[in-house]
Amino acid sequence: MKSGAALARSMTNGWELATVITLQGGTPFSVLTNANAFIQARADLVPGCNPAKSGNVKSRLNSYFNIACFAPATAVGNFGTSVRNILHGPGQRNSDISLVKVFRMGERGVEFRSEFFNAFNTTSFANPLNILESSTAGQIVSTSTGPRVIQVALKFNF
Repeated sequence: MKSGAALARSMTNGWELATVITLQGGTPFSVLTNANAFIQARADLVPGCNPAKSGNVKSRLNSYFNIACFAPATAVGNFGTSVRNILHGPGQRNSDISLVKVFRMGERGVEFRSEFFNAFNTTSFANPLNILESSTAGQIVSTSTGPRVIQVALKFNF
């Protein structure tokens, strides 16, 4: 039997902490005229108009970029006058953390593991809808990560 101090030392020492932090800028995207599987033409850019908006992503969920700066391509098969990947979507932030402790009992042991995916429950938004013919063009309607998930495991080694 272990004494109280030895048991306390065994419980508090030897923890392992691991983290994976992801910080990414927004992914580029093009604005398309329609969702036709055969013709995905980029939209025409209205001369002198800046489609990029600034400010907090949450304040721009219903209008992430200025759709008035784009018009349907004028000719069938036209690639439009807007350049490829003219805009960037919202950036991504995510933190995953794991905490592990192995309790030894001779050659055997018990491993306690807890894992926190999206540990700080940070919302990362997906790119906005980029098809002009859509009624939700320019809007962000989904997230790119899920909510916080906590997983706890106990593993017996024998």
